[in-house]
Amino acid sequence: MYPTTGILLAGGKSSRMGRDKALIRWDNQTFLQRSIGKLQELFEEVILVTNEAGRYRTDQIREATDIYRGHGPLGGIHAGMTASKFDWAFVTACDMPFWEASVVHELMKACSDYDAIVPVAENKAEPLFSLYRRSCLPAIESCLNRNILKVTGFYPLVRVHYLDMTPILNKGCISSRSFSNINTPDDLSEMAKD
Repeated sequence: MYPTTGILLAGGKSSRMGRDKALIRWDNQTFLQRSIGKLQELFEEVILVTNEAGRYRTDQIREATDIYRGHGPLGGIHAGMTASKFDWAFVTACDMPFWEASVVHELMKACSDYDAIVPVAENKAEPLFSLYRRSCLPAIESCLNRNILKVTGFYPLVRVHYLDMTPILNKGCISSRSFSNINTPDDLSEMAKD
């Protein structure tokens, strides 16, 4: 297990899905349960971040609620990292339930003199499937205080390492499903076809 915090963001409105994405069932588990289970296998601490305390019954893990309410995923990252006891935190969202542990291992190998390790898959950075160091908190707070809510908004203020995942994707070591967001009923239907 890594001496790192796994942070799961589950505070979204799910407006495009029309129902709470965290509670969608897949293979007899909710998206929430699926991600929590994987995080618990990898990290010494797991924190679930929601916008409403007690929204989900998760007795087995810590819960944090937004400090900057209504500030989206960046506010969630801030809440989770503020509650974290470790220097590094791996952040993912409950609407990305198909990620593989091998991707996390690749990210963990890249931890060194950076503040953030962000995977790039098929030329797209994945800020909600990334590692962040506690040193990012002042930059995140600066953005939140100025109402800059895009997750990547604080990147110019910290040292970011963009980790190209193309080689391991091409080798078939991981599935591109690891980076799939399920935002709409159509996304869910497409995933069921694979």
